[in-house]
Amino acid sequence: MKKVLYLIVLLAGAIGLRAQDPHFSQYHMMPVYLNPAMTGFFEGDARFGFMYRRQWFTVGSPHGGTKYETYGAYVDGDIRLGKRKQDYLGIGGSFVRDGAGDQALTLTDGIISVAYSKAFGYHVKHSIAVGLAGEIMFKQFRNGNALFPTPIAESIGKLNMALDATVGIRYNVDFKKRVSMYLGFAYAHVSQPKESFSDVSSERLASKFVGHGGAVIAIKNRWNLVPTVLFMAQGPSFQANVGAAGQLLFGERYNSINSFTFGFNARFGGQEGGDALIPNVRLDYRQVSLGVAYDINVSNLRRASNTVGAIEIGVIYIYKKKKYVPKTNVSCAQW
Repeated sequence: MKKVLYLIVLLAGAIGLRAQDPHFSQYHMMPVYLNPAMTGFFEGDARFGFMYRRQWFTVGSPHGGTKYETYGAYVDGDIRLGKRKQDYLGIGGSFVRDGAGDQALTLTDGIISVAYSKAFGYHVKHSIAVGLAGEIMFKQFRNGNALFPTPIAESIGKLNMALDATVGIRYNVDFKKRVSMYLGFAYAHVSQPKESFSDVSSERLASKFVGHGGAVIAIKNRWNLVPTVLFMAQGPSFQANVGAAGQLLFGERYNSINSFTFGFNARFGGQEGGDALIPNVRLDYRQVSLGVAYDINVSNLRRASNTVGAIEIGVIYIYKKKKYVPKTNVSCAQW
């Protein structure tokens, strides 16, 4: 028989997943999933990314094996437009798989996104993009060995499939590479599809509002300051993630920035207040980026999890042709 604590955390996770989509602490390393207007917004011809997140790994069944895991992967690229090849049509796809409690509660999400970006400005470079994404979602709760009151035990376990859409916008400005910043907004779950885990009740998935931004500010010599911010609201759930990092540039390479970034973020959530403190590091070398973050749980669940939150690892690879023509207004695309 599973521990009472495990059952409580599992049910809390089930409720949370229905109220709020899976999220990543290093959201800037999964930009296509965050906002379709970020599709194609990078220096290169093609971008490939992968994310892995494991949380609450001190909580589980007495036999071990309990997992709260999220996987994410994406690929995107662009088709250059206009005489100067600074405008582009971005095309991409992403995939997210989330499992909670021995895979008892699962979400599988496949997304196709497109974005159109228009560049303007001479001394100060600007660009604005609009994006659209279509997705197909599968959610299911498998009761497995869990024990429930007799009247509801047999009615739980229905597979939900839904088609949905997201729209987004992104604005970027580059002040001669001294300060580069972007702001984005996305409106997800436009259709608010119905979902149900039983035959006796159903509800609509709440729409999600996302606001996010980042900047790269040149401080001195090879040092940059990188502030980031994210706000998300979905139904009764609210999340804010704010932080900053120091970035050290090293080496020299044509059309490539080598850097080591280390910073700290704080995540807040609704009425609960503080959720997690997130130290993070990132290495960018040539076309490869590797990021690691660790969530220190400071929410009401810290007693059950021994303050353990989540470990998260992200990898990005950017492919560039030998005769690559750089864009002039994406210098902080990955933040």
